[in-house]
Amino acid sequence: MSHDVMIPKLTGASAIAAAVTTAAFWLLTLPLKTFVGAEVVRSPLWMPSQALHVAGALFAVFAFFGIYAVAGRAAGLAGALACFLAVTGTILFLADGIIALAVFPALAEAAPHLLTATGAMNQGIVLTTFITCAVVNMIGNLAFAALLLRTPALRAPAIVLAIGGVLFNLPPGPVPLWLLAAGGVVWSIGLAWCGVRSARLYEV
Repeated sequence: MSHDVMIPKLTGASAIAAAVTTAAFWLLTLPLKTFVGAEVVRSPLWMPSQALHVAGALFAVFAFFGIYAVAGRAAGLAGALACFLAVTGTILFLADGIIALAVFPALAEAAPHLLTATGAMNQGIVLTTFITCAVVNMIGNLAFAALLLRTPALRAPAIVLAIGGVLFNLPPGPVPLWLLAAGGVVWSIGLAWCGVRSARLYEV
């Protein structure tokens, strides 16, 4: 199979895989109601949800690169910058998932006080780092959606991607988890739609 044929096929597949795993992550978090506290981390839903979080982010990195290769390269430097921001934000979301998957369970057993609302993992520089990751991810999704608006066939899915990318990156705590989860599902729909539509455009 030629390189030209592989790009759209992998783009669509990566976008769908990212959408399914990310939506599943957010749906599994709903019964938890919060990300704060050792008891939440000890829930049987924590590990599978965070594993899906990590998988979804990994697939999304490939999806963004593929959509850019299909639909965004003609935008020049602006398109490259939008792709860079989207991928960077997604990598930070991946890092957040790895911390939640590998570090939080260890803390829940060895130092549960660190996971409380006033604990070190939810205060100070750690909180600032998590907020920065979310802000960069939000900006990256908005920039990438703006890039896709240049292509008429991608305008509707780009708007869905942007809405979801804003909602699921809002701060947990002040914003209820159900709204973050709704944003994650909307974002997943938007990414899958962008990926599949981009692949079809490439084949036209």
